[in-house]
Amino acid sequence: MVRVIVGIGALIAATLVACGESAPEVNTEATVEAAVAARIDTQATIQAGIAAGIQATAEAQPSPTAMPTNTLAPTATSRPTNTPVPTATSRPTNTPVPTTTPRPTNTPVPTTTPRPTNTPASTPPTGRIVFASTRDGNRRNLEIYVMNADGSNVTRLTNHPEVDWSPAWSPDGRRMAFTSGRDGNLEIYVMNADGSNVT
Repeated sequence: MVRVIVGIGALIAATLVACGESAPEVNTEATVEAAVAARIDTQATIQAGIAAGIQATAEAQPSPTAMPTNTLAPTATSRPTNTPVPTATSRPTNTPVPTTTPRPTNTPVPTTTPRPTNTPASTPPTGRIVFASTRDGNRRNLEIYVMNADGSNVTRLTNHPEVDWSPAWSPDGRRMAFTSGRDGNLEIYVMNADGSNVT
């Protein structure tokens, strides 16, 4: 920088000589110091101007707008897989249950005293016939009778409100057995050939 200032001073002296003026005596050291001081002032002024310009520029510039934060894009939700719809199973038709016919309960049949039928006549060795009959007019009551083989001499041997029936001779012809309900139930009784001594 000193060289530049010295050069400037020489240039000014040469210019003055060319114009016919005598060059003044130049104090080189003073000139140099003055030039350095001026240079320093100039640099300080420039730096101050730069600083002022920077400050003005900074004030003039709008404050930086905050950049919007990047909003995260929603992640794509995976689509649910289609669950296969179960096919409707056809419901079985209700098979009608056959109704069971209730078996009838056995109703006890009231026991009835069997009505005795006229038994075949029993013929003993004596030749007389014994039989049961309702010839006395009571059709619901049988009695024991005897008669001869030719049908004559019919004789009634029993006379009881209950039935007496199914007579039969004893082998010797002196007694006979018969069935009777005279005691409330049918039992076998024995009597003499003339109807006496019923036991």
